[in-house]
Amino acid sequence: MNAIEPAWPLRAGERAPAFRLPDQCGHMVMLSALLAKGAAVLRFCHHDDPCARIRELDTLVAVHVGIEQRGATLAVISAQPFHPCPWDKAPAAYAFPLLTDWCAEVARSYGLTSGNRGAPATYVVDQECVVALAFVDLEGRSRMEPDQIVMALECLGKRERESRKRNGPGGPRPVGISHIPLRAF
Repeated sequence: MNAIEPAWPLRAGERAPAFRLPDQCGHMVMLSALLAKGAAVLRFCHHDDPCARIRELDTLVAVHVGIEQRGATLAVISAQPFHPCPWDKAPAAYAFPLLTDWCAEVARSYGLTSGNRGAPATYVVDQECVVALAFVDLEGRSRMEPDQIVMALECLGKRERESRKRNGPGGPRPVGISHIPLRAF
């Protein structure tokens, strides 16, 4: 993790800070492991209500297969531990890592904290550990829709294929798909 907290959230084209966090089964997960097969989709969620968090996770379940079909790995990061609502499934039942960022250190290294409150964000990080897409809402009112995540991965895959065709397999890689403007700071 970065020793210095960035003044602004990470943007497309910047290096994603490395991290090592526990998942819902107690295993430590590193960003480098998430990037082993392809891009990583990092969803930072912040909900004071555990049931709202579970509802968000359930929306990601529907898109998880589409993310994997595009060679990417989904991971959800939250400062609060993942506890299921009594009527819902256990966190271990989710097929993607639910990572707990206990002291919001990872969120802070990504520039997503204001005081003790984290901002919801979605990052698509390419295998070179470069942010290909950043969606951050510091006001916490919106999140990147699941179908937009799949579309971003399709764009990233297309750009990487075109870059390899133009520059050869070892040539320069595309830097960023886009950066959705941040709301008011």
